[in-house]
Amino acid sequence: FSAYLDREAANYIDCPAIALFKYVFLAFLGPWLILAAAWRSFPSSRMGYGQIVLHKLIGICPWVKVLLCAAGFWFWSLCPNFGGGIGQALWMCYLALTTMFHTFFFAVLLLLAKGWMLTRELLTRGEALCLAVLIGSGYLVMAVHQLDPELTLPIVFCLYTCLLFAVWTSCAKNIGQLEERQ
Repeated sequence: FSAYLDREAANYIDCPAIALFKYVFLAFLGPWLILAAAWRSFPSSRMGYGQIVLHKLIGICPWVKVLLCAAGFWFWSLCPNFGGGIGQALWMCYLALTTMFHTFFFAVLLLLAKGWMLTRELLTRGEALCLAVLIGSGYLVMAVHQLDPELTLPIVFCLYTCLLFAVWTSCAKNIGQLEERQ
């Protein structure tokens, strides 16, 4: 396996036509930064230990999005010099942050659906194993999806269907357990 890295400026790229990309990333950078800062500054003095852990876990997603928007803006600002070392590093950073965001988002969504730190502090071994498999599968599928989006689209659809089913059943089970307590 070999790869050829083109370090020359891409003169065939119409930079004004794709300049919209960098402005989209810049437009989303502000709201994500405000959300992340507001979430971080929310007072945790009135929370219990479990709520603080959950609060910090949920707060990871907006900060990853801030970094993602910054990397995307910086990358598209390099036009037409995408082939240089900094361009390649920024593109790899963008791909890694996108995969990380999806992984953290899936993890938070599944944990919230299970009621972790909201209605119960511990998960059973089977639930933890199921969550680990789903989150690991989500990471793997999203990482591969970054490399070939068209080919892996059916796999991503299957992943989202599995996540929807897992969240739906977890919420229903959690609500059922809460109703039994009353």
